[in-house]
Amino acid sequence: MRERVELKGDTPCAMQGTSTACHDWKVLSGWMWSSEQNNNNNANYTNFPGGGTNNNNKNNGNTTVPFSEFDKTLELLLDAEEDCYQNKKSRTDACKVHFHLSEVVSLAREIHSGTYNPLGGICFILTYPVIREVFAARYRDRIVHHLVAPYVLAVTEAVHESNGDVSHGNRKNHSAHTAALSIQQRMQENPDGYILKCDVRSFFMSIDREKALQTFKMYESMFRPKGYTDEQREFYMTLIRKLILSDATKGCELRSPIELHNSVPFGKSLFTSGGKGFPIGNLYSQHLANLYLAPIDSSLRAPHFVDDYGDVVRDAKAANTERREFADLLEKQSLEAHPNKVYIQPVRHGVSFCGRVIYKDRLYISNRVVKACIGKVKSVKRADLETARDVMRSVNSYTGIMSHTRAFNIQKRIAGVVLERFSEWLYFRNKSGHLVCTVKRKYTERYISNQQIKTLDNYVKSIQRCA
Repeated sequence: MRERVELKGDTPCAMQGTSTACHDWKVLSGWMWSSEQNNNNNANYTNFPGGGTNNNNKNNGNTTVPFSEFDKTLELLLDAEEDCYQNKKSRTDACKVHFHLSEVVSLAREIHSGTYNPLGGICFILTYPVIREVFAARYRDRIVHHLVAPYVLAVTEAVHESNGDVSHGNRKNHSAHTAALSIQQRMQENPDGYILKCDVRSFFMSIDREKALQTFKMYESMFRPKGYTDEQREFYMTLIRKLILSDATKGCELRSPIELHNSVPFGKSLFTSGGKGFPIGNLYSQHLANLYLAPIDSSLRAPHFVDDYGDVVRDAKAANTERREFADLLEKQSLEAHPNKVYIQPVRHGVSFCGRVIYKDRLYISNRVVKACIGKVKSVKRADLETARDVMRSVNSYTGIMSHTRAFNIQKRIAGVVLERFSEWLYFRNKSGHLVCTVKRKYTERYISNQQIKTLDNYVKSIQRCA
């Protein structure tokens, strides 16, 4: 257990070790100080420059200086940065901040003074399953996303649960698979009914940011998270407001070839959205986009994964009535139903949904997913160990989806395509009826490291024998 120890003024708090061997250092804006435990009752900390030493006795009335508001902000940011760093350890910009925490201190000062504004992000183009524009925030802004995420999630989860838990996008223990299972359950409950599938046209690019802010404010007042003071609530709401209203296109860096950026359809780009739209790729965008659809969920109670909706009703007339209601509800949210993505058929015909084909008693994988997986393997030009590891990760992500469907023979076909070129490094093992692509033992990083250690050990021993 590590305890926070504070200094006077706006100097951020430091870490006090709990053992005499612990000795922590902080470098902040040209000032440096160290702290180490002196005995069970107190710790010494030394300020540089100047060298003054202070005793901080926990049983003394003058022990600690109360947390300043800046210290509280900094502590929250440090925790958010640690959470953000877990999945970004290989990124240079993440390491630059993580190992140089004065960047976090600078960010805390901006937030504390009210001058914080999100920076322009990085824009790149994805071509699968359809061409789309993705904006990735700078690492410092990702820290802020992780800072506000618990507050945003406390609101959104309460809303989704009150709406019957029909929203399955970007939520813990929810996925496209759980959405498909929910639709399948409704098919089983109404085997003679009709399936209705709908979609929202250019969903992320059509979100009205001002309306999104008002929607969040409305639900935040209805489902106010517990355990937050009025000051803390105002703190989070200020940051959330800045994130929602920020324009991701300002000052952004284009990372894909300009030909790809130009190939994005007009209605699928933030650059041509007329001041609307959420950037795909940001943590807050995903959660708040789901919340933007909550008014529709409260009326329809239809299962959906982000903007892909599926429902089962008693007959074709009821399906058309719900389709019109869906379009009217979208219009109130400044959205539009996609006219070419409406599907109404009897339950016995099944439905294609989020890469799966759903029948009332079974699930299949869609041909599009199979084609994409095989195409991914065949498009690889090199055949070496590093490429084999990349292929393994990619194939396992596809076969992981297939593991919940009736697709064992398809997995065998994919395995054959992979082993045609990468059998030197890879093999497949059967795990409860699901094929898992695996690197051969002699090519695993652990085995290679052990061999290198043995070689070095034998070399040292041979030198010792000669000596």
